[in-house]
Amino acid sequence: MNKQEKLIEISKLITVKDEDKFKEYLNRPVVSGFYTNITDKTIETGFDSTRFVHRYKKEIIKKEEFLQAVKQLRSLGKFNKTKLKGINKLTKFADDNYYDYLKEVTEYNIKFKNLKQGWSNYEIHVGYGDDEFFNNYLQPLNFVLNKMVYRNTNLSRFEIKYHELQQAIKELDGQLSGENSYHTTSMIVA
Repeated sequence: MNKQEKLIEISKLITVKDEDKFKEYLNRPVVSGFYTNITDKTIETGFDSTRFVHRYKKEIIKKEEFLQAVKQLRSLGKFNKTKLKGINKLTKFADDNYYDYLKEVTEYNIKFKNLKQGWSNYEIHVGYGDDEFFNNYLQPLNFVLNKMVYRNTNLSRFEIKYHELQQAIKELDGQLSGENSYHTTSMIVA
């Protein structure tokens, strides 16, 4: 893609304030060591000493998978005579939070797709402080995605609970299987 085509594509996403300055920026050499690794599920960009983006597309956890993991953990707990604290709250947690989780993960993936399109065929040039597209579109969009995975979001809370369930299943299945002693595993649902 030549400089003019790149400018036209960028103009569709943002309004370039100083077109001449931005054209001059695009004529500068690309930053030494600049790389982009974009796949369907990942975006990685940066150069030798700086990483601009390192993002993964979110896989949707189906409610049925979550509830099946709860059921599996319950049965492993009974088999291993393990007391599971907080397990009864997990079904309610899934029922109460799944819609919001699904909404947030869908929004995240849409923004991820926009970020991926923005970085496709785009390069960072020397003096990228003058890069209006990077500063006014790519960086803010990456920041929004970052905020969407803070620990207090429904997206993160649901993923964390699911991974805690998977970890507890792995622990009970692997380490405690077949033992006759009494164990306590604590699960806290926020």
